[in-house]
Amino acid sequence: MQTSRTILFSLCVLAFVALGYSASPRLLALLGMTAWLTLGTLAISLPVGTLLGIAIGKVEFAWRGTLTCLLVSLLFVPLYVQAAAWHAAFGYGGWLQQWFTFDSSWFQGLTAAIIIHAAAAVPFVTLLCAASLATAARSLEEQSLLDAKPQQVLSRVSLPHAAGGILAAAAWVALTCTTEICVTDLFQVRTFAEEIFTQASLGTLSLDEESSNDLLIGILMIMFMATGSALLLTPWAIRTVKNSWVEQAWRWKPQHRWPVSLFVWLIASIFIAVPIASLAWKAGHATDPNSDSLDLSWSLGHTLSISLSSLFEFRREFGWSLLIGICAALVCTTAATLAFWLAKRSSFSLGCLFALVVVLLAIPAPLLGVWTVRFLNQPDDSLLSPLSILYDRTIIGCVLVQSLRAFPIAVAMIATQLSTIPTELADAARSEGAGWWRQLLRVVIPMRLPSLIATLLVCTAISMAEISATFLVLPPGVTPLSRRLFGLLHYGADDRVAAVSLGFFLLVVAITAIAMRAFGKKGQTGRRS
Repeated sequence: MQTSRTILFSLCVLAFVALGYSASPRLLALLGMTAWLTLGTLAISLPVGTLLGIAIGKVEFAWRGTLTCLLVSLLFVPLYVQAAAWHAAFGYGGWLQQWFTFDSSWFQGLTAAIIIHAAAAVPFVTLLCAASLATAARSLEEQSLLDAKPQQVLSRVSLPHAAGGILAAAAWVALTCTTEICVTDLFQVRTFAEEIFTQASLGTLSLDEESSNDLLIGILMIMFMATGSALLLTPWAIRTVKNSWVEQAWRWKPQHRWPVSLFVWLIASIFIAVPIASLAWKAGHATDPNSDSLDLSWSLGHTLSISLSSLFEFRREFGWSLLIGICAALVCTTAATLAFWLAKRSSFSLGCLFALVVVLLAIPAPLLGVWTVRFLNQPDDSLLSPLSILYDRTIIGCVLVQSLRAFPIAVAMIATQLSTIPTELADAARSEGAGWWRQLLRVVIPMRLPSLIATLLVCTAISMAEISATFLVLPPGVTPLSRRLFGLLHYGADDRVAAVSLGFFLLVVAITAIAMRAFGKKGQTGRRS
């Protein structure tokens, strides 16, 4: 198995290099800008996320659970909300620019895109690193404590287990930078996905021979990159899932707890407190539309009033986002559960499901939107003309693209949970005459219901944050929150945008805290039983 995985990985690398040599100069320029965005994002997010991951996974410090909850909440904060928050801090009229009177012109283009992508990536790196550290054998760590200091055990015994999580986070960050357009479109960074989105939204996406070749080569290069990353991460994922159910991880309890706690929280506050404070500061200032100046006085009353009024003003957008997101989450969670439960019977079926996941990860979101439009928007003389009604008068197109975008994440989460079900239970149900459908309904779903609900919540959050593909398939009269804020952000993060983004930010934190508390109680009850 290890040899075949190595061979496949080598083939992916060779194919990636060969496609790079055959790419046109224009495509290489777009991919080069994508690579700079990815490298810059990784240069910031990996060191910071690894440090925070070590703290959460292996160090006891004050309010560690609170920090974990806040970082989990940040996973579900959309990129357009992150963009509004950091623009309110460093952009024109931002509080840092106002207080320290520095030139805000540096916060634009590639630099701004890297900072925002890195801020959004830090929670992913942190939590994946912490999950990897949790798989370290506690018995080995405690035995090493007999001959070494806790710091040495942490660096020499525990830390090597973080490599898989860091690599997984790096792969996810690279795919996000390669396929997302929210931030790059806002700051006019010409990446591969941004070029597709711009041409598609303007109706100028050409299908001539040269453009088709560039499009195909670009998608294949991303696909081989995703496949190679998945092959490298498979052993880590299997080990993490198996070991996460065995024993509680060892954690170092430093002698001087408060300095360590202060240091960790100072670093984390850059990515938690600064965005929230920036949105609150921006929302607390009334912007005069007839003046370019901004009053430096801040009012808590104005912040609260405009936040409440903005939530009411954007109630229709919230409603559309929630409706489309829940429908898409139900579709992709159901499809992922059925697909994995059926595919796990044979290696060939699992390979096909793996290939589908890689393809969906590799396709840039705008292109997925373009293909959905062309599939649903049929001419009147076509046999598929009834699909045009679904495209023009329903949210089917939005649900479809968001389901396809969230499907790989749903498969990953479902696979990690269903793989841990003891085979003895399935064999016992089969011996009683239960087919695969009854096994799924009577055994699998009841055992993993909390995990399925968690997958549903994650997919809902992903769907509500999706803009790259949804933007192109929205029917008339349907404006989700992502579309509305995406348009307003191009005119600057004014007080209304900051207020509704702040409300969304705090709402996500509250929901995450409640969900983690509920699931934590259930997990403790299950362990006691």
